[in-house]
Amino acid sequence: MTGQQRNQQLHRRGFLAAIGGTVALAGCLSGTGDDSSESRLPLTERTLRYGAVLPQSGALEAAGQVLINGAALPAKELEDAGIPAEVEFQTRDSETTPTGAIDAAQSLIEDGFPAIVGAAASGGTLQMAQQATIPAEVVSCSPSATTPTLSILSDRGYSFRTAPVDSLQAVIVAQLATAEHDASSAATLYAQGDYGRQLSGAFSASFDGEILAQQSYSPESDSYRGVLDTVLDGDPDVLFAVGYPEEGFRCWRRTTRSTRTTKSCLSVTG
Repeated sequence: MTGQQRNQQLHRRGFLAAIGGTVALAGCLSGTGDDSSESRLPLTERTLRYGAVLPQSGALEAAGQVLINGAALPAKELEDAGIPAEVEFQTRDSETTPTGAIDAAQSLIEDGFPAIVGAAASGGTLQMAQQATIPAEVVSCSPSATTPTLSILSDRGYSFRTAPVDSLQAVIVAQLATAEHDASSAATLYAQGDYGRQLSGAFSASFDGEILAQQSYSPESDSYRGVLDTVLDGDPDVLFAVGYPEEGFRCWRRTTRSTRTTKSCLSVTG
């Protein structure tokens, strides 16, 4: 598979995930609040109102527009099908930060939106749910948050996601490391925060070999030389890297130039 094919596949996954998140919210229509079938107005007499809190800047900016396109698709599908339904869809920038996600969600909530697609990153999704959408009794669905914490969150039925949890991803990657790369030792390098920490831990617990190091790094760092020297010091057979696209590319370039090397590098991006 070429690099271009991999990028197209990743974009398609993000697009489909965002669609799934929006479809999960498709029942959130403005109305009287009475859910009985007798009281519901026909779709053509109601307004579908939903918003999106997705990255238009920050570490996940590269994936933002793909996710937004997916979130906007139901409105386009209704229009293309000739269904005269009123749709109001607005987006807010999560900035790929917890604070940005909270502020963006609060803005949509204050404007009366009953459902939100987002956020994208695990940390932002958790904070947005706990501090904004759950207290306001607003439904949210993330197309990409993978942290296991969402599965045990006391959300009163308001928080959803369409992406598989970190533990499932980690098991598959750990199996690949052993079966396809013949690795008996590994190290992990992960972005600071709930997403990176939990995925690194899940991989380490699933890997059938020796874990030589688990090293975090700051996504805002200007240099990765120090953390790479540390994580590669034991010459692991495989390096499992967890992060976001922009710093991931910079970190990978530094890895290939490092005097310490590893046989293989496996990576997932948030």
